[in-house]
Amino acid sequence: MPGVADSWRKLRLTPAALAAAARVGPNALLNLERGDAEPKEWVVGRILKAFGDKVREAFPGAKDVYDFLIPPKDFASWLRNFRLRRGLQQSELAKALGVTKVTIFHYERNVCKPRPVIQQRLRRVFSCKADLDRFL
Repeated sequence: MPGVADSWRKLRLTPAALAAAARVGPNALLNLERGDAEPKEWVVGRILKAFGDKVREAFPGAKDVYDFLIPPKDFASWLRNFRLRRGLQQSELAKALGVTKVTIFHYERNVCKPRPVIQQRLRRVFSCKADLDRFL
């Protein structure tokens, strides 16, 4: 993720402090800094959450960092954006909704959309009625 290393340095955070705050291993940050691997969305979400209210300061010019990284255009991209904002893995979201990780994978690839009962769980558990309704 370009600019992350510059961002944590700009905010005077050490990689160890950011890793601890984001609940990720220090190697994940090193890989991001070096560009060795494509970061997983949940890792990026946790890192952005660790920036807290300084996320705008860390990424100047981005109106909404999450929408910049994954613009919500349809239900699949909305769900990926939603997970990113909360720093959730697919398995964590699946457990919260009472579905399998494969089901979340299918939702995020636009293979299918959630049944009404799962839509209700999304609305109730994550308080996202208005956003969700736009994409279903």
